[in-house]
Amino acid sequence: MANEFRVKNGIFSPNIGTESGDFTIDSAGDVVIDADGADVILKDGGTEFGRFKRDSSDFIIKSATNNKDIIFKGQDGGSTITALTLDMSEAGTALFGHDVTLLNDAAVLGFGADTDVTLTHVADTGLLLNDAMQLQFRDDGLKIHSTANGQLDIDADATIDIASAVTALSGTTG
Repeated sequence: MANEFRVKNGIFSPNIGTESGDFTIDSAGDVVIDADGADVILKDGGTEFGRFKRDSSDFIIKSATNNKDIIFKGQDGGSTITALTLDMSEAGTALFGHDVTLLNDAAVLGFGADTDVTLTHVADTGLLLNDAMQLQFRDDGLKIHSTANGQLDIDADATIDIASAVTALSGTTG
């Protein structure tokens, strides 16, 4: 093949390339990129568009173009789907292509006092809001339970039953 470049027993030139066509690395073993500068830089036409970086012991994947996203795509039933988009023009907002499942005591952090959270589907019957507060979704209504201050039950027929203390909602007693 005219555009195929094969290397045996090492490479001694600092720059390897082809004048046209693809450059393929085919190894019977692993392909190792060892960059002592800590960066593997990805370019197209000489312009950097991304990089893999080691920072201390962290592995960083960086989009180098201003306000351009990092997009994870894959195959689902023969169709290409976008599984996840990290929107760099929105400070890294994560946009998932489908459901998000949180397992094993996962937490959603970083909410300010005026932040709204919308849950469109909760597969489990309970949602832990913090160490002392939880929501429990039941067939007969909603239970807001505080381990420190009691609970508030809202039945499916909109009947409200306050157990122990009102502090579960208001932070005050009485």
